Amino acid sequence: MPILKFFCNDCGKEFPKIIVSPDQIPRKCTVCGSENFEHRGNAFEVTQESLSRFSCDSCDSCVESCS
Repeated sequence: MPILKFFCNDCGKEFPKIIVSPDQIPRKCTVCGSENFEHRGNAFEVTQESLSRFSCDSCDSCVESCS
């Protein structure tokens, strides 16, 4: 279930939208109602780099128990 980012070319606002199925892709800006908007990528993206912040190396509480 991706959260996609859209940008309205008329009002200049960015708005996210949770998409469960292709028919839920917005047809209008959720801020002003304009049809002049574009997809700007994922609003939330998990990458290996972002996950590395949560590894045992980055916290003090579990370093000994994970080693």
